[in-house]
Amino acid sequence: MQPGRPRRVPLLLLVICCVAALLASCSFQPGGDLLAFMKDGGLYVASSDGSGLREIASGSIVDAAWSPDHHQIVFRAGKNAVTVAAAIQPEETRGVPDTVSDLYISSVSGGSPLRITPDATAFARSDAWWNPNGNRLLYREEYDAPTTVPVYIVSQADQPVGIARKAVADIVSIPVLSPDGSQVAGIDAAGNLRIGTPGQSGRILATGLLRTYPGTNRPARVLWQPHAQAVLYPTAGAGAATLVLRDLQGDVRAIGAFPELIDMAFSPDGKHLLIRTPEDFQLWSLAGKAQSVWHIAAADPLALPWWSPDGSKLLLQDNSGWHLVDAATGKMTTLLATTPGPQFQITPSTRWHPAAGSPWSPDGTHIVFASSGQGKWLGRTLPDAKGAAGIYVARIGGAAPGGQPTLLADGNVRAPTWSYLDPSAVFLVTA
Repeated sequence: MQPGRPRRVPLLLLVICCVAALLASCSFQPGGDLLAFMKDGGLYVASSDGSGLREIASGSIVDAAWSPDHHQIVFRAGKNAVTVAAAIQPEETRGVPDTVSDLYISSVSGGSPLRITPDATAFARSDAWWNPNGNRLLYREEYDAPTTVPVYIVSQADQPVGIARKAVADIVSIPVLSPDGSQVAGIDAAGNLRIGTPGQSGRILATGLLRTYPGTNRPARVLWQPHAQAVLYPTAGAGAATLVLRDLQGDVRAIGAFPELIDMAFSPDGKHLLIRTPEDFQLWSLAGKAQSVWHIAAADPLALPWWSPDGSKLLLQDNSGWHLVDAATGKMTTLLATTPGPQFQITPSTRWHPAAGSPWSPDGTHIVFASSGQGKWLGRTLPDAKGAAGIYVARIGGAAPGGQPTLLADGNVRAPTWSYLDPSAVFLVTA
């Protein structure tokens, strides 16, 4: 071989080297089981054992939600929002109200967040929630002035300052995106079910839908059945809400009539429906003829349930603490018992949106929660938190919960989140 002549590199080896270099330059991290929480206006991530704790974004951040693949996280930031959030206690199920704020996308690896909204100076905004495929987000905004009307926005996660966003046309209810983000469904001002392309006036598929549930101030909405091309919606009856499941190919069937319905959510696999009335939670099977499986009493109107990722359990938070429910039997075990606080009053002006983040770990074996540390976990005192609150991690996997929760962080901490929630498989929170 002549001196100075370059050696030939096999093509496959060259490709491997290029891919490795690209991944290294991007500092790619899969996210894995990282959980997130807010502290002093910053967004932090950590592993469940507390290792790898680091701040990935800072500056008046109030809430966040993981993307379905756990690679990205959307968060809302604004000075006014932080002030309002400070008044919400760790044990409450309320969300942070719409206020002047911006929405950002951050990688789990950190770096410079991407602002996906236009300048927030004149706009009050809600939290954002992802569609199941993770390529679109929905959020609400309105001019920060009296008597304005909110508009729902569909946004891409990779476009700055809202250059690719589209307003949801005609729909006045809380809209829902199809899993692939190509369609948006909701209820218009005349009570029609509309489905269409984001930004366009959709076609009317049904009429006579409710906009609020009978005898309540709770908004009615449309759900997209997980793993199916079908939508669930409430129609008006004689003092009751009749739930109708409609296949987009035209098949329609009634699930049941509910005189006191106030919310509903599919199970993660779409085979069951969780119903909330003022008195109880009801689980209904949708296989064949819809029928009730179990019901459990529930007095707190803002009680919030979260499905475990595999749908085998429900974690229920209310003003008396945290409870674990077996989805097959309805058996409920109180995990954290706390003293109920003042009841939040729901009014016609109360805003709502789907809870955007889940306390369940992606594998369903652990949960994360915030607490002032005053409650009892399975009869035992929580590890002492220094400051306003603590972020705790507890094991839930197996036949029964076990072990004492671990204190992950404390101080001015709030709003922990661990895994993604399909908006059609979760209840609404006040905002």
